[in-house]
Amino acid sequence: MLCKDHDTQLFPELSERQMLILKMIANGLSNSYIASYTGINQRTVEYHVTQIIKKLMYETSLSYKRKSISLRARLAHLFYKRLLDAVKEISRV
Repeated sequence: MLCKDHDTQLFPELSERQMLILKMIANGLSNSYIASYTGINQRTVEYHVTQIIKKLMYETSLSYKRKSISLRARLAHLFYKRLLDAVKEISRV
């Protein structure tokens, strides 16, 4: 996995906490597990997920306009797409 500095380059619009939650969503973890792991309330996780969706929705809605895919799946796809793009960019250097 890329280091913390690369995380901010992948998703500069997200806070450090939101980036952690996005990674956990991308790995298929539930809100309740994320809450337990991070030590925050499940409602706080839900709030962060909502904020992540608001910040990234422009990109996820364009990619999935006609597909019926859950928001969590969209976020996971977006995370791995940007990660793959970053790896490709690094390998070009």
